[in-house]
Amino acid sequence: MVQICNDFDRDALTKFLIYRDLRVRGYTVKDGFGFGSDFRVYERGQFGEKGAKYLVFGLTEGKQEKIGQLQKNIEEITKMGKEPILAVVERRGEVIYYKLSLVRFVENTKNIDAASFVSS
Repeated sequence: MVQICNDFDRDALTKFLIYRDLRVRGYTVKDGFGFGSDFRVYERGQFGEKGAKYLVFGLTEGKQEKIGQLQKNIEEITKMGKEPILAVVERRGEVIYYKLSLVRFVENTKNIDAASFVSS
């Protein structure tokens, strides 16, 4: 079954583990809607009364991702009044959640001399 799902979506197992973990914790979980999110997550007891509070992105530990697209998604999500959450699935199948906030990366134009830092 997992192999068949992987043929359609390489991240199927990761998404399933995150979905199952959120449901066990008592959250209502629906498909994500754009911005690269995997799931919309509603606060406990709020489904049908209010919109989703969280948009969840799923990643597998050790998988490399480009930060630029994630940054753009975070900007759009926060403009909508939702909270972006990064769900990382460890090698053992445990899910760890990180609340994301807007971060600006600036180009490093200075050469910083590491000798000026004193180690203690």
